[in-house]
Amino acid sequence: MMTLQDMAGSPAATVREQIAISQGRLGLSDDQLAAALGYESGNLVACIKKGLMRLPAGRVPELAQALELAPGHLMRMVLKELDPTTLAAIETCLGPLHLTPGEAQLITTLRKESKGKGIAPILHKADSLVAALVTGEAQ
Repeated sequence: MMTLQDMAGSPAATVREQIAISQGRLGLSDDQLAAALGYESGNLVACIKKGLMRLPAGRVPELAQALELAPGHLMRMVLKELDPTTLAAIETCLGPLHLTPGEAQLITTLRKESKGKGIAPILHKADSLVAALVTGEAQ
């Protein structure tokens, strides 16, 4: 899967550009990509790439998997094109829509190891040390 750092170096400014770049990198036809999205015809993919229709947000997970992209980044691109003010409100309320693979691994590990108990992060910036204290209280 392409990391967010890889995608940041990508020249794609739009969802349709990202589809075309990633599709070319993987050598996938429109018909192959359509099948991965659950569509019968590659014509729908061609329409998305031409800007004649938008990628439905509900298809982002399948597309990200087919194109080996970070799903959070692709969803952010879709939402930004669909309604930038809604995306801004979502990120204000819920935080960023994506994590780097390392951040996701850290959070997954913390949740697994804490077994549902509270976590109190301890940050020591001088040495870039991050520790987590698991409290005895369930959340």
